[in-house]
Amino acid sequence: MMRAARVSLCLAWLATLSVVWPVAAWAAEQDDLNYDRDPARITLEIADWSRKWPPEKERERGKPVVDEVDKTYGLVDNPEQLERLRKVVDRVAAASDRPDAKYDIAILNAAEPNAMAVTGGYVRVTSGLLDMAQSDDELAGVLAHEIAHSCLYHGLRQADRDAKWQKLELIAILGVLAGSMASRNADLLQIFDAVQLSMFARIGILSSYSRQYEHEADWNGLRYTHAAGYDATGFYTFMERLLMYELESGNRRLADDPTAVWDDHPLTALRLSEIRSYFLEQNLPFNRARVCKGFIATVDEAQVAQGLRLWQLKFGGRVIYQLGGEPIDGVGPQQRAEETAKRINELVERGGIDIDVLNIRPATSVITLHGFPVISVHPQDSAVLELSQSDYARQVYEAFRAAVYQAVRRSKSP
Repeated sequence: MMRAARVSLCLAWLATLSVVWPVAAWAAEQDDLNYDRDPARITLEIADWSRKWPPEKERERGKPVVDEVDKTYGLVDNPEQLERLRKVVDRVAAASDRPDAKYDIAILNAAEPNAMAVTGGYVRVTSGLLDMAQSDDELAGVLAHEIAHSCLYHGLRQADRDAKWQKLELIAILGVLAGSMASRNADLLQIFDAVQLSMFARIGILSSYSRQYEHEADWNGLRYTHAAGYDATGFYTFMERLLMYELESGNRRLADDPTAVWDDHPLTALRLSEIRSYFLEQNLPFNRARVCKGFIATVDEAQVAQGLRLWQLKFGGRVIYQLGGEPIDGVGPQQRAEETAKRINELVERGGIDIDVLNIRPATSVITLHGFPVISVHPQDSAVLELSQSDYARQVYEAFRAAVYQAVRRSKSP
């Protein structure tokens, strides 16, 4: 009983020294998010770190860590998905600050949406993340974030910065070890082995990246994504969906906690705000319709009553407009519907869509998108449904707004 008590006391003392004491200083560092955004200075920093850590040494450092990760989760053998990942990684890497870096990519067998970069160019993506990503633009944004961690030597930089705390831990451990050597206490020797392994696991880049490095990877990842020709909006929409996933699964922190030293990411809502500011800073267009599913106009024919078939215009799978059977100026309802869908899709591709950019001109029964006419409601169409032209135009307008609202909601849903 006495031996067990001494062991517990030593463990408690070690935990106090290695976790509680460094928290205040670590948290203070995290409050400063004025990370370097100058590509020229970033290039110089990368050059300095590349001299300290040549690629083969970097990979050697990360290999045992990634081997343990792969063993813990297991890998998914899906050649098609791996090829998709490889194409996106190669394209983003070529536009990054280290275009010659080589990446080892694998899919982890885990339902939770996540990705990680391990020192040495090891990139791991969970199967859950692949399920959640709705486009290659979204996937590129996530992978560019991980590539930014690798390009900027975040794992090694963090390990170097943490060294001062690890030295304090080592001093504490050596003190315990000296006592255990004198008493030949086998239990304490085992504790030393466990704590030493934990400490060097963190040196081996198993610990999470600091919040500052996460924001830095967000900003530079967006830069890589855009430079690679992907729509950077995809990173925002994916993170937005991740926030909804956190809310639904109960994993979201409601406020940033500076004592949560090993949190793997800053508060998602804060990251979304920072990411959105990038688009304003760089004067880039923001268009969720280009990177998410469901923002498309389509046409089909349906029987709405006995002996009555109408051509339907849909947006996001919802019917917004039904066209009568009589030709107008020699143009039949199918052609009118298809031309209308084409106009809508061209404007959505170019400028995006939200309910705020939809309007109606009651005097002419015309619905506009970004100020351009897209749907002209004709009396022949309203007569078939036994409505006035103005009433039917208002109904079409409201149906279009509802379809857009629903598409936006679906784009945020995990």
